[in-house]
Amino acid sequence: MSQNWFQTIVDSVIRKVQGTDEIKGEIVLLPSEQSITVQLSQKEAFFLFQKMGMQELPLANPFVGKSTEEMEKEWLQVKAALIKDEILEEKRGKLAVEPVTYTLLQICKLSSVVSRLVLHGEEPMDGHYYFSSQKIVEVESGQNESECTLNTIKDFEEYLDSLGNYYIQANDTSALDMRGAISVSGYEELMKNLPQLRKEGILDRLHIENISAELAEAFASSLVETERYGSYAVSKRVKSGWETKGVGFVIGHTNNWIIVPNVEQADIYTIGDIELITYMYDMVTEAL
Repeated sequence: MSQNWFQTIVDSVIRKVQGTDEIKGEIVLLPSEQSITVQLSQKEAFFLFQKMGMQELPLANPFVGKSTEEMEKEWLQVKAALIKDEILEEKRGKLAVEPVTYTLLQICKLSSVVSRLVLHGEEPMDGHYYFSSQKIVEVESGQNESECTLNTIKDFEEYLDSLGNYYIQANDTSALDMRGAISVSGYEELMKNLPQLRKEGILDRLHIENISAELAEAFASSLVETERYGSYAVSKRVKSGWETKGVGFVIGHTNNWIIVPNVEQADIYTIGDIELITYMYDMVTEAL
């Protein structure tokens, strides 16, 4: 089933259940120091983002595989749950979102710079960060794939602290100073299959890439022992759509690695924690 075909089903359900109008609300000034959290199910979050008219949604479609009848039923259930929780209000067939949640959704919709952090390992997460002059809004899908959380981050410093101290938790320094290159396709295939690979299988794939034996051994050791690895990307809205730059990273017990893709090849090298966060900082500031 193609994505376009499925989107046609989604749109038809929205029109039938909700009408064609986007949900409305009032934008309010958020507290400067106080953090705000809105806890939703992924279906509720998808419902709200879809009805806000966002083209690029920060979460996977939780209705994939549903028939039109099943979607209509679940869409009505989601709407009822949001009304019960006083996130939505319905008057004369029109829906309105309570002001704080609506403000967070509008920040996401209107943001021209978005970063995304995807973590794999013991505590997986997928977080989108929407930058605005008022707040940074984090939309996170964590270990519980049925949940979606909207959090406010008060400023850029807190954003970087959360990346470095809470999520990534990299080593202060890397024991080795190593650099090489790997094909983008080879790296993507390696990371896709990493959970099923042992060290010997990782080395076999790295040797195909003509990586030096020393670098292959060090990188393979980090991949075997890693508790977290993932990717970080920053997207900037331009006239033609979005421009995106991204990197991969691996946090080992003794070495951190960053993988910087070019067209067909990706640079791979060891990096310390401050250097890694600084690299991410530069990616965002260049886009802002």
